[in-house]
Amino acid sequence: MHQRISRLLFCVTLTLAISAAGRLLAIETAPVDQPPAVPLYSGRTQDPTPVELTMQDKDAIIRFKIPKMYMTLSTNWRGGMQNVIAIEVVFPAMSPAGKRSLASPGVLAISLFSSANIAADVSRLLRWKLDNDWSHVGRETDRIGKEYSVYVARSNIAEWKNPNALVKEYLIPDDSPDGAVYLECYRERSNPVVGCSSLTTFGKDLLLVVSFGRSQLEKWPEMRRAAEDLLTSFKE
Repeated sequence: MHQRISRLLFCVTLTLAISAAGRLLAIETAPVDQPPAVPLYSGRTQDPTPVELTMQDKDAIIRFKIPKMYMTLSTNWRGGMQNVIAIEVVFPAMSPAGKRSLASPGVLAISLFSSANIAADVSRLLRWKLDNDWSHVGRETDRIGKEYSVYVARSNIAEWKNPNALVKEYLIPDDSPDGAVYLECYRERSNPVVGCSSLTTFGKDLLLVVSFGRSQLEKWPEMRRAAEDLLTSFKE
């Protein structure tokens, strides 16, 4: 049950993040060929066959070669041009998640988004959200003393005041004054595997989302760096 809840919350988080980026940060770019419309489903495989994938990164094309067993989207398994690459691994080894559920300790869901018409400028997105969409509701300190400013959507203030409600919170680390990264975390005290996602820019203009259990909040910087290193290792 917790695994299904975790995957659902993870999917909702990514959908909202990328739709917000699309609405707010649309830019004019040169047209690129889009992948054909095909049925999309997610799952896991133990097939180690490397797959060649490409992504549009602003005015450049990035090429990856990723073993199929790391990836969870059917379109990724086919290879070619991608708008999103989805990977599930076990931190810190960054090995394929295999049969481990998303609720298992250390399992990370890594998603890399690209679109010819979307700019993954996290700093700009964050400034817009602070000015137009979020309200500051408090402070949070993780288990190693790192501090965050906590925000919620203005439309969710009343719901947030109910301590038992499922609400998305937005955490901005104090040591990230340039707004290069922020976190989206669900708050649900009755669910021990409720999730968080860090959002940052990868490469020139790709959106990197790393999702993990909120119980491991203090590890997000190491998880993000490990995700960046893994993706870099797959580049050709």
